[in-house]
Amino acid sequence: MNEEDEPLSPCISVCLLDEHDICVGCYRTATEVADWFVASAEQKREILRLCEERRALAAKNG
Repeated sequence: MNEEDEPLSPCISVCLLDEHDICVGCYRTATEVADWFVASAEQKREILRLCEERRALAAKNG
């Protein structure tokens, strides 16, 4: 992906927020989900990075 490519949404159609307001499907916060449609490509890449951190933490904590 080059710098100008628009990141794809990480949504997997499992839209359920946990007790920390994190989607159990894509690991975005409710705010990140709502902001996705107006976020710049750079902001989307940052959201995706945070999702990966959350996913890794969830896997570690099992």
